[in-house]
Amino acid sequence: MHEWGNYKMKRQKKSAYDIRALIPFLIKPFIILIILILMVVIAKALKYHSPLSVSYVTDNIITSENMLPTDTKQAGTKKNLNSDKDDMYYSVNYPVIGNEAIDYVLDSDVKNIIDSFIKDYTPEKPEKHYRAYMNMDYESYYAGNHVLSVMYYIQYYSTSSARPVQKIHTHVFSLADGSRLTYSNTFSNGYNEFLSGRITDYLLEKFDIKDYKPDINSLDFTLSDRGITIYIEPGTAADEKYGCISVPVAAADIEPYMSFNPYTPEAPSPSSDVTAATPPSGEPAKLIAFTFDDGPSQIATEKILNVLEQYNCHATFFVVGNRLRGRESTVKRAYALGCEIGSHSFDHASLDNKKPKDIKQEFSKTNDILMDILGVKAPVVRTPYGSHTKKVLKAVNYPVILWNIDTLDWKTRNEVKSDKKSAKITAKKIIKTVSEGDIVLMHDLYEETAAAVEIAVPKLIKKGYRIVSVSELMEYNNIKLKPHKEYYNAKDN
Repeated sequence: MHEWGNYKMKRQKKSAYDIRALIPFLIKPFIILIILILMVVIAKALKYHSPLSVSYVTDNIITSENMLPTDTKQAGTKKNLNSDKDDMYYSVNYPVIGNEAIDYVLDSDVKNIIDSFIKDYTPEKPEKHYRAYMNMDYESYYAGNHVLSVMYYIQYYSTSSARPVQKIHTHVFSLADGSRLTYSNTFSNGYNEFLSGRITDYLLEKFDIKDYKPDINSLDFTLSDRGITIYIEPGTAADEKYGCISVPVAAADIEPYMSFNPYTPEAPSPSSDVTAATPPSGEPAKLIAFTFDDGPSQIATEKILNVLEQYNCHATFFVVGNRLRGRESTVKRAYALGCEIGSHSFDHASLDNKKPKDIKQEFSKTNDILMDILGVKAPVVRTPYGSHTKKVLKAVNYPVILWNIDTLDWKTRNEVKSDKKSAKITAKKIIKTVSEGDIVLMHDLYEETAAAVEIAVPKLIKKGYRIVSVSELMEYNNIKLKPHKEYYNAKDN
């Protein structure tokens, strides 16, 4: 028994030794397994901390059926702009169409998108372990021989963000004259109710959403040979995890609601009424900028936009931040028409007695709302009451746009009891005093001003003027806008 006991103890010790001898061999594959798991986790995380792939955006566009053509780049030659720095990376693809008017709009829009990204996502001072990313790609479609649509997929991200920010931005053009097409000049009576119903039915079917009320005129859209596609941004109607939602409507269904038929060879130009006021042939256009302060308003601003749209003109609207909510569709319409959206502070209070940080906040608060509505910040500002003291200019990190022609439309409105007479006085002042390179100040709060614009624009066009935004005016005159500096016109800089 004693010998058996010794034998048993020796076997137990030997077994223990055997197990200990195996430990190094067991640990090695275990460590390798842990490393592999960590690599998979890190790789997934790095997917969002490296230059982003556009496929992440496009894969998150939800459609009930494939309404878009399989050839997604039907028009233009691809152009790429990119930058790779320690704190910032962007890669932007967009098309060069070969149509001067269309290319001007696309090129200006891309520059605005890049500038906004740099201002929004790049810190003023370098931050350790921080990097901002933006990727943008495009699709382009023809609708018959008369309409071109360009759609941008944009994705922003920073290493301090939880998830990418996705935006879709579209342009729809008439190939007849390069003018911008919107819902109001593309569709006729009844389109709003029809398209709203299609969107409501789609959201109910796909997401069981019953309380979303679409504001049609504020939604981006494209036209192709297959019909119209309407885009709803992430988080607007459904949870952000679904990405951008696109709602397709077949060409046969939407044609009865169109003011012209782009699918027929004889389709008229939707902007044919622009020819009612044309500049003298053979003479280069004389550029001037119209600017409007204190808006937006749902009546006067919309009436002004009707005129600008009719005559294919642009303007700069210096909006007040606390007036933006509830008027998002008006701002989106102005931006879609190619107008520039500038900032006029948040509450229009005098900046002269404010501290620098409070002055900055006046514009940052407005820009936060504009980012939510448009996906871009205001590239230019106008300080309340035209304040441009050294303290104010130092605090405002944007070009400060003032004016050299003040219509005094607000004063005329208060002094002249007749609305028609007030409008005529303001229009006459513009027509009589304006010259090439001028920046004209008006206010889009008043219907009298809208009526003055309706009188003045066709007459100015006949005199050879082209009405543009401030940034377009400055770019045309090779003037580079700089922050902390004031500008009165395009002649004295």
